[in-house]
Amino acid sequence: MTKKILTIDDEVFIRDLVQDFLELEGFFCKTAANLKEALLLLKKENYDLILLDRNLEDERAEDVIQNLRSINNEISIIIMTGDMDVPDNIISEFNISAIINKPFQYDAFIEVIKKNL
Repeated sequence: MTKKILTIDDEVFIRDLVQDFLELEGFFCKTAANLKEALLLLKKENYDLILLDRNLEDERAEDVIQNLRSINNEISIIIMTGDMDVPDNIISEFNISAIINKPFQYDAFIEVIKKNL
């Protein structure tokens, strides 16, 4: 069964790049530019994993996670970030599966995805 991944990022380049990477590996991928779009997609379909940009246009991932979990509390979430100052406790405090630092390399990116599905 094909794994379904939702990517939430406000940068169209990143959304397209991540979708291309995931589809090359045979995953089903939908993208959202913001929390509102993501919540609509989550209500329509079940996903196995969410890739969430830490800094969305008006919100930080830490603020968005609670809304995402209100729809699916068990879903794995991986934060993607270009920030170098991510707090050490973010993984445990927000029950995050992993953090992917931008810019990322294809092989390392896919390895983290497969490990967390």
